[in-house]
Amino acid sequence: MDALEELGYEIAELTPGRGRRYGAELKRRVVGAVQRERARGRSWSSAARALGVPVQTLSRWLEEVPQSLALRPVTVVAEPMRAEREPIVVAPGGYIVEGLDVDGVAELLRKLSCSE
Repeated sequence: MDALEELGYEIAELTPGRGRRYGAELKRRVVGAVQRERARGRSWSSAARALGVPVQTLSRWLEEVPQSLALRPVTVVAEPMRAEREPIVVAPGGYIVEGLDVDGVAELLRKLSCSE
């Protein structure tokens, strides 16, 4: 049994019926568990089904619970100097392609833009 199913049993034990009240702590735990499961690829509908709540309720809880804006430490390192600059392609999704010459980049872009 996964974390969402366990929370689903806890939710099911609450007073049944439309308009039942869920505590802030339970909502916080549900939101955290859903975010972890979504990061693993679980769908919204699957998460809602495991919890036994409508997708709309789950969506509302995600909006209600304040998200952590905690800062994380980062380390800045100097980029090593390259003798010869080569193109770097950064896709909108964050993928980075290095090691191609200009002709290779042109060929890559040509292949990606083909809608065959």
